[in-house]
Amino acid sequence: NEHDRRIVVASVATLALPKRLQQISEPWDTVVIDECHHAVTDSYQRIVAAARAANPETLVVGVTATPDRLDGKPLVGEKGVFEECVYERHIADFLPHKRPDGLSDIVTLQVAIDNLHLEDCTRNKGDFTTASLARVMSAADALPRIVAAWKLHAHDRKTIGFFPSVPLARAAAKHFDEAGIAAACIDGTQDSDTRRRILREYADDKFQVLTNCAVATEGFDEPSISCVLMARPTQSRALYVQCIGRGLRLFPGKRDCLVLDVVGDSLKHKLVGVAEVFGLAASDLRSRKPVSLALKAKDEKKINLRDVSMAVASGKTRPVDAFGTLNWVRTNHGNYVLSMGETILRVERHGDDVWRVVRNSYDILADNLPMSYAITVAETEARKLATDSSTKALIEPKARWRREPASEKQLAALRRWRVPIPPGCTKGEAADLLTRAAERVKAR
Repeated sequence: NEHDRRIVVASVATLALPKRLQQISEPWDTVVIDECHHAVTDSYQRIVAAARAANPETLVVGVTATPDRLDGKPLVGEKGVFEECVYERHIADFLPHKRPDGLSDIVTLQVAIDNLHLEDCTRNKGDFTTASLARVMSAADALPRIVAAWKLHAHDRKTIGFFPSVPLARAAAKHFDEAGIAAACIDGTQDSDTRRRILREYADDKFQVLTNCAVATEGFDEPSISCVLMARPTQSRALYVQCIGRGLRLFPGKRDCLVLDVVGDSLKHKLVGVAEVFGLAASDLRSRKPVSLALKAKDEKKINLRDVSMAVASGKTRPVDAFGTLNWVRTNHGNYVLSMGETILRVERHGDDVWRVVRNSYDILADNLPMSYAITVAETEARKLATDSSTKALIEPKARWRREPASEKQLAALRRWRVPIPPGCTKGEAADLLTRAAERVKAR
């Protein structure tokens, strides 16, 4: 409760309490609100009002990836919390064809469940209520058909599933388990230690499918997810973006993210889908090869492909060799080094299955990461630094110079360091041997 500091980081639930707001002795110059699409609610408004009562000139800044509200309350303008929107980027601007280091590419399928009558759902604030969704999904016996669709198209993908109720999320995990797919459920009734354990096991690939109800949305980050099972039909763009965003992080060996959208047996209610989120026309969607999958209740093997025909990309969820792109050298201590001339990047073990990225022995770029994720950070940094052809040639494992015979200078250095010289030693092999020898001396 360090309320007297220059910068205070607080949860809204805590700060909105009157006794907490009264503790703030100095007026605030700036209030920064994350996930600011919530800023119209009472708790946020109490905080903003208290800040401006103490200092009418307080600057209120909000950031969000989902500036959408189904209730129609404005965020910006005369009746909104904020005067103006000063910066905006569309999620489509981060697709690979526009920004290769942005988001994962995306493939989408609709799983149309026969007898799932969404018109029977009640609505509140512009979206289906979770209770009515859970009721109609149970009545349609949707879970076995969802699992069957997943086995057909996502059996080799690490998956997160979103469901409208806790009982349904738990039942879905049980259905996956009974079908021979390792699964677990995370929900708000579990204590924090249990949730941490489940998420840790999920990150370590102890099981393949994680189901949840409104828990793993905002703030949850597991980049290795390559399939989002949206078993919670919605008319809320904000909710949909939050859910599918869990699968759009980049990760080594991940080619794209498959979104399985569970829909009803009719389209009387317009649902949010990938096309709406990314602002794509039908022609754009066809170019990105989406598929609609209709899975009939009476015949689970009967598949109707509408719009286009394609084979769904079957990218593996487990990382491929993360060291296959740049010329990493493994040291005798099990760390990895990338020599770029004047700059050296290292991926070093920093505990059990935890790694850090270090530049030139002293500048820590990232810490406490899984190895393959640390490599992603390091290789992104390497490509930023490799601004000229000579530096790029140093880190490319298939560069032409690496196949040339080792130079006399390299051979002399190897002899001086008492490193055995292999027959027909090339410049590339010699460079790697010298890097490894230098790291061995440094470690002493």
